[in-house]
Amino acid sequence: MAAPIDWLTTRDSLSAALAFVTPSTDPRRLVGDAVLARLNASGSVYDSANTIATRALMDAEEADQATAFSTWASLTLTAHNRADRHARYAESLAVTAQTGRLLDPRIAVLSDGTRYVLAPLLALPVGAPYDDDGTGTGNGVDQPVSATLTLSTSTPSPVVRITAKSPSWGGKAGNLIEASVSAASDGVSTHFKLSLRLGSSGGGGAYYAEVYDNLDASSSPASLGSQDASLLIAPLESVGTGRPVDSGYTHLAGGEARLLQALKDRCARAVLLTATEGVSATERNLVSAALVVAEETWAGKPVYTSRLAAQEAALNASLAEATAMLAFLGWGG
Repeated sequence: MAAPIDWLTTRDSLSAALAFVTPSTDPRRLVGDAVLARLNASGSVYDSANTIATRALMDAEEADQATAFSTWASLTLTAHNRADRHARYAESLAVTAQTGRLLDPRIAVLSDGTRYVLAPLLALPVGAPYDDDGTGTGNGVDQPVSATLTLSTSTPSPVVRITAKSPSWGGKAGNLIEASVSAASDGVSTHFKLSLRLGSSGGGGAYYAEVYDNLDASSSPASLGSQDASLLIAPLESVGTGRPVDSGYTHLAGGEARLLQALKDRCARAVLLTATEGVSATERNLVSAALVVAEETWAGKPVYTSRLAAQEAALNASLAEATAMLAFLGWGG
C-alpha cells in the first residue's frame, strides 16, 4: 500500500509564504488564503478517514485483490492462448489449401477485398501477467503504442523509422515483425534494400516476407519507395540523411497493449475463412466458441477501488493547487 499522503509540509510552506504577502486585502493573499482553506479542508477529511483500522483493512483487501488478479490473469492467459491456437489452426488449413494454387499461400483475401497475412506458426504475444482493458488500450497508455525500429548510420545517426501497420499489427503484435538491411540490387553504395518478415522458421525461411529495394536516404528528400500496399508496416519515415548500416533481422520493438483486440481480430478473420480455403464449419465454430470463452474470462477481471480513493483524489487536487500557488508567490522555503 502507498504511504500516507504528507500534506502538512505543503500547508505549512503556503501558510509561511502568505504571511509575507501584505496587506491582507492583497489579491494574492485573498487567493492564497482560499487555496490554503481548501487544502486544510481536504487534508482534514483525508486524515479522519486514514485511520490505522482503515489502512489495516485496506492491506487485507489489497492482498485479496492481488490473489484474485493473479488467478484471473492465469485463466485469461489460458483462454487467450486456446483461442489463438484455434485461429492459427484454421490459418494453417488455409495455407495448406492455397499452397500451389496461389502465388503466396500465406495471404488471405476476404470477400470485401481485405488482404491479410496467415501466420499459423506465430502466436500473438501477450504480457505476463496478462493485462489489457479490452478496448485496445491498457498498460498505462491511452492508446496502443505501435512497434518501431529506427535504422541508423554507422555514426550512429538515425535515418529511417519503420512503424508497424495499424490496426492490423498495432500494439504488442507489431513486435513480431522483423527487418534487415542489405546492399541494394542496383549496386549503388548509398542505396539499400529493406527486407521484412513476419517470423522465421527453424530453417531460416520467412512465413511472410516483403522487400523494398534500391531505397535512398542519403539525401533530402529521401527516396523510400511506397509501402501503401504493405501488410506489415506503415509508410517509411525519413528522420535523417545517410545510408543505414547493413544489419541482420531485428524485431521491431516497443509495441504495447491491444492484446484482446488483436485476438478478436485474428479470430474474426479465421471465422471468415471458408471451405474454399480448406476451413470447415466445424473449425470455424471452434474458433468462435474459444473466443467467447476468452472474452467472458477477460470480462471477469477483478476491479479494486481504494477505500480512500475519493479522499486521496480531493487531497491531491488541493496539493497541486497549493504547489502552483507557492510557485506563483516565488516561495523557496
